[in-house]
Amino acid sequence: MERLFPRIILALRCGKWFSSAPQGRLPYVAGEDVARTAAAVLRADPVPPGELAITGPQALTAEALVNSINIIFGASIDLVPVSEEALALHLQVSGFPKSTLREALIIEEVSKRGLAPFSDGVIEQMTGQPPRSIEAVLVEHRLDLLLSTSTPRL
Repeated sequence: MERLFPRIILALRCGKWFSSAPQGRLPYVAGEDVARTAAAVLRADPVPPGELAITGPQALTAEALVNSINIIFGASIDLVPVSEEALALHLQVSGFPKSTLREALIIEEVSKRGLAPFSDGVIEQMTGQPPRSIEAVLVEHRLDLLLSTSTPRL
C-alpha cells in the first residue's frame, strides 16, 4: 500500500486520481504485513510448501481506493479514467522520478489485466493477525501524507 503514497499525495494536491485501469482490482497489502508474514514463514517449522500469495484483505477498484482516500482525508478527489499514455504524461509532468512512474504504470497494468493473485487468509494464518485494510494504513500515515501535500514557501 505504501507504494501508493506518491500518487495519493499528488491526488490530494490536484483533486484527481488518474487511472488507466479504473475497473481493475488489486489486493493492496501493507508493507508491515508483508514483513510480519515473511518473518513468520522463516520461523515456521515446517516451512509451508509452495508459494504464498501475501495480499491485502480485499481486492479494490480504483473507485473504491479513491473513496477510501476521500473518507480518510475529507477530500473530494475525482477518479479520471485515462489512457496509459495520458497517465504516464500526467505523472511525468507532476515530477515523478522514472522509477516511481514505472512502478505506478506496472501497478495499473497488473490491475487492468487482473494478474494480481488474491489469497484470503495467508497473513492471518501465518501471523495470527488479519491484514490491515487500506483505511487503517491511511489513518496511520494520514499526518505524514497531509504534510507532504503542502509546498514549503521560502
